[in-house]
Amino acid sequence: MSGLVQTPFGYHIIKRPTLAEAREHIVDFLQEKAGRHLDSLYMDSLATANKLEVVAGAPAAMRAAAEASDQSRNSNTALVKYSGGELTVKDFLRWVRALPPQYSQQLREASDSTLTRFAKILTQNVLLLREADRNKIVITPLEWESLKRRYQEQIDTLRTEMGLQDGDITDSGVAIGEREKVAGLKVERYFDDLIAGKARLRPLPSALATLLRERMPYDVHEAGVNRSVELATEIKTKADSAAPKGPMQRAPGGPPVPGIESAPGGAPSQGATPAPSQGATQAPGATPAPTSASPAPSGAGTTPR
Repeated sequence: MSGLVQTPFGYHIIKRPTLAEAREHIVDFLQEKAGRHLDSLYMDSLATANKLEVVAGAPAAMRAAAEASDQSRNSNTALVKYSGGELTVKDFLRWVRALPPQYSQQLREASDSTLTRFAKILTQNVLLLREADRNKIVITPLEWESLKRRYQEQIDTLRTEMGLQDGDITDSGVAIGEREKVAGLKVERYFDDLIAGKARLRPLPSALATLLRERMPYDVHEAGVNRSVELATEIKTKADSAAPKGPMQRAPGGPPVPGIESAPGGAPSQGATPAPSQGATQAPGATPAPTSASPAPSGAGTTPR
């Protein structure tokens, strides 16, 4: 037991646990550290065994794809080549869509060396998934049920927010055309409430968003988007200039994204990637979930195919 200790947070009395009390935590920490090291060695061995090579010009292609993801979503331009396959721009965008929106912005601003590292790590995870398929490694029924439950919870929340849970939408006795009309009106009302600040923006679960992009026709009108951004910027500028200035100001930019920003003291480590974690088959989900090394998309066991 220490005496009275002063820190920037106040005064404290610190109790240091005995070795017996701390042993379990120490063992857990060392096992986790050793596991991360072995994972890294295994992933490096996959890259070597499969002759992984990042194609010249890959960083520029990745940056361009992040800038214009809709136009590039079907591009088969190779970014990384390896024995028996390649990582294309289309594959790269499928992984990126599984991540929070701020990843796309940071990818556009990342250096060539960071993008090269990112492409290599994504490809290593592709190779890991291939090895899992080759060895018939599958998720357990319990894991599958957990995935389905989390996905259904996201869908239910989205339907509630948009008012799509009512019987006039789900009643199979009503003609599909009539249900589509009602659903369209409810979606329009949701966007009206969104613009008026009466509703929150609820992004689609990544797996559903990818499925809809691939199976349903859609267009993005760049002129309309650009004009919307201009109007929003004007409104925000007026609001900011009218707001009182306090002692605390918001820091510029968004939150740092692991795997894109450099880690303290140097570049990100081998495992620092927003792709599926090493040693587990993970893929698109709604939000990144922490792993032993870095954030990864939730939805372990599914692949971005």
